[in-house]
Amino acid sequence: MGLTLKYVQRTSSGAWRYRRRIPDRLQTVLNKTEFVQKLGDSEAEALRRYPTVHQAVEQALAKAKANAELSDPAANQGPFG
Repeated sequence: MGLTLKYVQRTSSGAWRYRRRIPDRLQTVLNKTEFVQKLGDSEAEALRRYPTVHQAVEQALAKAKANAELSDPAANQGPFG
């Protein structure tokens, strides 16, 4: 039984990468549709780099969400204002 990390894939060449789709509403803020970054050629290297890459992506998404909310506050209001 192997370890499964969210957003991690093994490429056809055997390398490991982090691949995560960006939500539609944030794609215009970030000017891209997904994050893709090579984690390494070995499983050990991928496990070592994963926390840093994942944290950077989470921070970028949080910042983009905050920017999107600032630029369009009405988009985040409920049906009753």
